[in-house]
Amino acid sequence: LIVSKSVESDIAADKAKDFSFTVTLSDETVNGTYGGMTFENGVAKFTLKDGEIKETLGLAKGIEYTVEEKSESDFATTYTGKTGTITDKAGAAEFKNTRKTGDLTLSKKLISDAAADADQEFEFTVELSDKAINKTYGEMSFENGVATVKLKGGKSAKATGLPIGITFKITEAEAEGFEQTAKTGDEGTISTTESKAEFTNARKTGDLDVKKSVVSSTASDKEKNFTFTVTLSDTTINKTFNGVEFKNGVAEFTLKDGQTKSIIGLPTGITYTVEETAESFHIGNYDYVIDAIDSLKDKALLILMATAADVK
Repeated sequence: LIVSKSVESDIAADKAKDFSFTVTLSDETVNGTYGGMTFENGVAKFTLKDGEIKETLGLAKGIEYTVEEKSESDFATTYTGKTGTITDKAGAAEFKNTRKTGDLTLSKKLISDAAADADQEFEFTVELSDKAINKTYGEMSFENGVATVKLKGGKSAKATGLPIGITFKITEAEAEGFEQTAKTGDEGTISTTESKAEFTNARKTGDLDVKKSVVSSTASDKEKNFTFTVTLSDTTINKTFNGVEFKNGVAEFTLKDGQTKSIIGLPTGITYTVEETAESFHIGNYDYVIDAIDSLKDKALLILMATAADVK
């Protein structure tokens, strides 16, 4: 009787793993060593690694045998010839263990009002506990147990057939203009149940204040409404920010002397232009009228003055 073992796994250590076997004979009076197996009351126990065999010599013909392997939860086992009868021809019991596999899906969620951010790529590092792994699994290629993945918002990458039992850790590189607002499943252990990791990033935002100041000797000018137009560089923006509605990147509103309009939560990186319509008046002083939104509060200060003859 020849018992052989083979192991299929991407984990190098599995090739050196011992698997336990029991050979039970129909004759319980068999005691002693027969080739590579030692029996006690018709039972022999031993271990085998990948590529190893155990062979009996000199067992009496007609004895029946059963070969059993101890179950290993991380492996699927297939076999041939586990039962039989000793004859002139050697019986062969072949056992193959295959490490079970699982999948890992990495997803990117993006929150942004800027249309250009749809093309923004975010870079991830997926690190496995087994640094000896050099293989492509689905959409992830590992070198020394590490894979680099780039994803746009709303996209995902899936590693299929990873060996179960190994652990993973996923980290995301910082992206200028964005902040990571949530992450789930960034660390874990591969199992037969799919592992899922999701990272959420949001475009950083800033605020824009438009303030109106009127210098005039005419009291009624202080109650006059002045019309402002704010034009954004991103013409796809159709949203209301703190009561200011943009359509195709353009918003209009009115202000009186001393009033301020705060536009809160604009995406950083876009530029804006503030323009004013003021008949019979001219713009005296202003700053930040054309600029880019950043994470600090921007401001557009406009001071309207009447004609010089009217100013006291």
